[in-house]
Amino acid sequence: MVFNYHWNREEQQKYAEHRLFRFIRNYVHDFHPYYGKVFRETAFDPHQMNSYDDFRRIPLTTLKDFAADTGAFVLQKQEQTSKPTPAMRLNQVAESAAGVLAAFRSDSLGERRGIKQKLAERSFAEWQPIHYQWMAGEGKPLPIAYTLGDMKWPVSRVAAMLFLAGYRPGMRLLSLLPRSSAGWLQLLAAQWLVHPAISALYALDGTDHLQARADVLNAYDCEFMLGETAELEAWLAESAAAKAQGKAGLAGLKKLLVAQGLDGTGMLEMKKKLALAGAGDAQLLQGYGRPEMRALFFECAEGTGIHLNPEFFFWEVLDPESREPVKWGEPGVLTFSHCDWRGTVLLRYWTGDLIEGGLYWERCRSCGMIMPLAHTPIVALPAIGKAQAD
Repeated sequence: MVFNYHWNREEQQKYAEHRLFRFIRNYVHDFHPYYGKVFRETAFDPHQMNSYDDFRRIPLTTLKDFAADTGAFVLQKQEQTSKPTPAMRLNQVAESAAGVLAAFRSDSLGERRGIKQKLAERSFAEWQPIHYQWMAGEGKPLPIAYTLGDMKWPVSRVAAMLFLAGYRPGMRLLSLLPRSSAGWLQLLAAQWLVHPAISALYALDGTDHLQARADVLNAYDCEFMLGETAELEAWLAESAAAKAQGKAGLAGLKKLLVAQGLDGTGMLEMKKKLALAGAGDAQLLQGYGRPEMRALFFECAEGTGIHLNPEFFFWEVLDPESREPVKWGEPGVLTFSHCDWRGTVLLRYWTGDLIEGGLYWERCRSCGMIMPLAHTPIVALPAIGKAQAD
C-alpha cells in the first residue's frame, strides 16, 4: 500500500505505526547492535508489540547515548541472532529472486557477473554505508551513515517536498547550507534523483570573501534561497550593500527558506533585511532539521507550519518533564524514530527541541496535504542524560 497524504490523521497514524513496527521486527531487532542490546536487557520482544503503549516501552535515546558509540547505531547485516520469522524468510526469497532476475540483465561493468556476485552487490547497495555526514556532539565529531538505498528512497522522497514550497523545474536556487547539513545532501538528492531540472548553485561554507562571492552569485538572479540564519543574514547584508551601490540586488527572489525556526522578532528582522536587499516581496519560509534526523523540513507557505514527513519518520511530542505524550497542538519536545531507513537508525530520539507553537496533524491550508505541521518558535532545551530519559 502506498502512503497517501490525503488520508486523515488517524489513517496516517495507523499506517505509520504498522510500518514502524514491521521495520523494528524485521530489521532493527536483529541487525541493530544498540537496540538489539537494549531489547535483550529490557526483555522487550518487538514481535509482541501491538500498540503505541507497547512501543513506548523502548527507552528514549539521547545525544549522549548516540555519541557514546555511533557505530552501534548503524544497521549491520549479519547472521540472524534469533529464529527468522515468516516475514524475514519472505524478504530473503524476494532478495534471491531479484538477484536471479538481475543475472539475466546486461552487465554495466563490462564483465559477466554471476548470481552470487549480483546478490552481493544488491546487498551492498542496501546495507553498506557509502557516505557520511558529520555533526558536532558531546565535544566531538559524530558520523551519520547513509547507504545507497537511503539516497534513492527516503532521502529523495523527503527532498521532493521542496516542490510543496513552490519550487518548479527551471527555477534558480542558491544554497547557503553548510556541507555538514542534512539539507545540503538532501538538495543534492533532489537534483540527481528526484528531478534533473532543479538548477541549484552551492555557495562555499563560511564567510570568506563574502563581498566578491555575493557580486558573482547575486548576478545568478536566484529565485529560491535557503540556508541557516547567520549565513543568510550575512548574505542579505552584503546584497543590501551591493544594491545601495547600484549593483544587482535580489529583486528576483521569490522564496527565502530559513533552516531554523524563528520567533516573531526574528521573522520581522529577517523581513527587514530582505527589503533592504531588494526582495521585500519574497516569502519567508521557516525550516527545521537536525543532522542525526537526516532531513530538513520547511513550510510550504508563510505561517503554515513546518511540514514533517510522516512516511519515513514516526513522530512523538513529549512533555519536557514527565516524558509523557502531550495532546496534538500542545507544546512539547519533538521525538522521532526512523522508519525504513538503513545506515544510521534512531528510535525514540529525544531531540531536546521544544515545539512551543505545538504540532498539529491536519490538512495544510495552502498545499492541501495532510501531515504533521510544527509551529514555531522551536527552542532547544538543556541536554538530558540517559538516566533522565529513562
